[in-house]
Amino acid sequence: MVSPYLSPRFIPHSQIIENPGANPDKWIVFLHGIYGSGANWRAVARRLCAKRPDWGVVLADLRMHGKSQDAPAPHTLRSCAEDIYRLIDDAAVKGMRIEAVLGHSFGGKVALDMKRMHQAGQHSKALTTWTVDSSPAGSRIALEEDSNIVIRVLRILREISRDFSSRSEFAAEFSSRGIPVAIAQWLGMNLEARGDGYHNRLDHEVMTALLLDYYQQDLGACWRAVIVRLILLLPVEGPRLLLRIKYA
Repeated sequence: MVSPYLSPRFIPHSQIIENPGANPDKWIVFLHGIYGSGANWRAVARRLCAKRPDWGVVLADLRMHGKSQDAPAPHTLRSCAEDIYRLIDDAAVKGMRIEAVLGHSFGGKVALDMKRMHQAGQHSKALTTWTVDSSPAGSRIALEEDSNIVIRVLRILREISRDFSSRSEFAAEFSSRGIPVAIAQWLGMNLEARGDGYHNRLDHEVMTALLLDYYQQDLGACWRAVIVRLILLLPVEGPRLLLRIKYA
């Protein structure tokens, strides 16, 4: 059988969230945004499982994020989509029925590319797809916008060392270059202890490749404009945050 995948085999790291004592019969994969990790959505996942114990959540770390390191090139949206479908295939072998995917920002476009794969007959598994704060459109102009904080962080990653003596030194490096302290501290979640210091897992070249493809791809044809508004309690963003969630 010919594999539907174009990229070398890689299954990303993931964490399972389910309500204590529950036995979920349906699962949803959460995909984080650029520079993030599955852990960003842990609190939301736990609240979802508490409200709906029949559902479980798989928090995936996209390639070269979190604990999904050493992923082989190419680093593209399609490679990310294939990684997650491989994760779903692997889960199915273990008896987990993954029925849906929710992607935030960069992860939202990964989810839409998975939908494109299914529509093109490149994977048989149809998923209910939700995207949060994620435009399906391509926008090369965004790569040049100084107001785009994602690109500002990318430029800083190119200029600084990947090794630091402390987390505070890392955060200070970003905040001194105009990145809000809260975001600088959030980026510090990418640090891993090495010896007497910390190493930044974010690789500038890989992040550049992923973002170039992200802004280049136009996935508008995969998206139906059915929009609902939900109130989610996210402590990191304040007591209440109105999220615009798009269902594809």
